[in-house]
Amino acid sequence: MIYETQEQLDAALVKWQAILRLQDWNIDAKVQPLRDFQGDSVWARCHPKPKKKDAFIQLRDQADYLNEVEERWTRPRDMEVDLVHELLHIHFERFEPDEEGMQFDAMEAVIETLARQFVMLDRQAGARG
Repeated sequence: MIYETQEQLDAALVKWQAILRLQDWNIDAKVQPLRDFQGDSVWARCHPKPKKKDAFIQLRDQADYLNEVEERWTRPRDMEVDLVHELLHIHFERFEPDEEGMQFDAMEAVIETLARQFVMLDRQAGARG
């Protein structure tokens, strides 16, 4: 899934906030160019404020992603998986290690696996009607 408009992203955000039981959070999400990621070459990022139950999610613009696809990937990035991945970070935020390392890598792997499986199950359920 590629979000081509803010409306598509907003609709997906509302849907996944409900599925992941995050309706009590005020979450904004935007597709932004890589230059807005403060030098990090990541696909997406979540900026949660747990005490306020606020979060801002950045998804990397597909145009910037496509510049790297030819070098590293064989298919387009699934922005829905990225959105769900970042929403899951809100649930896991209190458990996240302070530094990158083995614990960080393990948590990222778990969150990515969960995000991919949730999206796959949702799509399978939608295909069945």
